[in-house]
Amino acid sequence: MGNIKRLQDGLKRLWTNELYSETFNASPVKHKDFDHALKHVRKAAQALENMTEAVDHSDEVVHDPAAIRKYIADIVISAIRLANVSPAGEVDVEKAIFDRIEQKMDAKLDQEPDLIAVLEKIRSARVSGCSTGEAMSKIECWAREAIAAVEARG
Repeated sequence: MGNIKRLQDGLKRLWTNELYSETFNASPVKHKDFDHALKHVRKAAQALENMTEAVDHSDEVVHDPAAIRKYIADIVISAIRLANVSPAGEVDVEKAIFDRIEQKMDAKLDQEPDLIAVLEKIRSARVSGCSTGEAMSKIECWAREAIAAVEARG
């Protein structure tokens, strides 16, 4: 599982409707969660735009790196929430990103989720106390599986 997929799955557990008002939760509008996340994207993007606009009209170039990181993170987190609560059904963000890059830029990114999964298995095997021989045997098997999966995708 890639990092984006882990973020998407983790966010389902963290961003729930428990913190919303009873009125919001009682609303029968099916797209309310989607709309709410979209508002968060718009607010964060507007904050970034306000920063760049202020710089455009000033002799002083002031960038707040902490604010920039915060608002970019807010946009990504909210975009993942949008995918989780889409009225059209959940969107696999990781797959959608790779598909969109391929479609828009007519290029394929090197996708190595299988290799990342192997590294995670290796880390788990080491943590669980496998002997060196056992770990090496497992690593060889997982590496073969990952290579076969990558080759199968062409």
